[in-house]
Amino acid sequence: MKAIFEKKELINAVSTVGKVIKRINIVPALECVLIDINEEIIFTSSNSESFFRYKAEGKILEKGKILVEKDLLLNIIRNLPEDREIELFIKESENQNNFLNIISGNINQTIKTRRVEEFPKIPEKEDNKKISINDIVLKNIINKTIVSVYKKPDSKFAGGLYVEINKDEIIVKSIDELRFSLVRENLNKEYENNKLILDYEIMDNVSKLCSSNPDDLINIYIQENIVIFEIRKIQIITTKISGNFLDEKPLIKAMNDYSTKIKINRVSLIEALRRSETYVRTNFKKPVIFDIKNEKINIYIESEDGDYKEPIEIEKTGNDLIVGYDAKILEEILSIIDDEDVEIYFSQGIAPSFIKDKKNKYFYMISTFNAVK
Repeated sequence: MKAIFEKKELINAVSTVGKVIKRINIVPALECVLIDINEEIIFTSSNSESFFRYKAEGKILEKGKILVEKDLLLNIIRNLPEDREIELFIKESENQNNFLNIISGNINQTIKTRRVEEFPKIPEKEDNKKISINDIVLKNIINKTIVSVYKKPDSKFAGGLYVEINKDEIIVKSIDELRFSLVRENLNKEYENNKLILDYEIMDNVSKLCSSNPDDLINIYIQENIVIFEIRKIQIITTKISGNFLDEKPLIKAMNDYSTKIKINRVSLIEALRRSETYVRTNFKKPVIFDIKNEKINIYIESEDGDYKEPIEIEKTGNDLIVGYDAKILEEILSIIDDEDVEIYFSQGIAPSFIKDKKNKYFYMISTFNAVK
């Protein structure tokens, strides 16, 4: 095996695939990067459940495969001179242990490799299962739902984004202890219906790899147990999470039974919530109070450090109401909505509130707290 690379491209390849590697591994091969040089140069790393692959640019001199520790290889490459090409090749030793030679100018370093057979088998792609989606659309729908993923490991909802393909529409849902999120976007054509649950960390990486070019497309292959994302040079293969799929119908029914609805400027509400957070202590969280009366909402919080109060003009339908919120939880939801104004629906008593747009593109549930002025 022998190939020549530009330093920047080699760093991009190793650091990109290395994102999937967990901090602690009991299997040494899962700390490594597999370099496969054939007709193309493919770098691959895995955590046994997911694979990150990178098609690198380089000059192929000899075909072959090696498996080498990712951190060690990356540290060596980063400390090589900037203006020189880097040559990688295998050097066989007398005791049959193979070493990767790394040459840059007159600098020659070696790393002991591991047996390629130790690396997990890479799933194959089924081309007939492809869905194409615009980069911006996919990034948008992930970023608007990942905020409410339950990230603690002791929850049955932990770590999952719920993805549904419904003909020419993609719907993504998430849930944590205080919120439910649903965002839908149109696809460029109709596809076979499908429902799957995917790891939120993988989806976060997919979002970060999406471009801002409106013409760029990501290909997604939904197979029996895995999903494959192809993002130009990069391929992400991830295992589906097993579990029950979220059903939003009971929440929508509860929203339709609202007793109070308000329309409020989104930015004004965000700014008020941020001012109220000054009085929220980590060890003694008090809810921010919404006192909804007539065409005005008084937002206030009283604490041992002082008080805050601010009125905001609203449009109201239904009853007057006093309700409490976790200011940060509500602010995070409002910050990912693009509309100038938002409509918030309330029920009487201690019940969740809902934010929904008229075009049916997003639907959020946020828990409220009992509040007595």
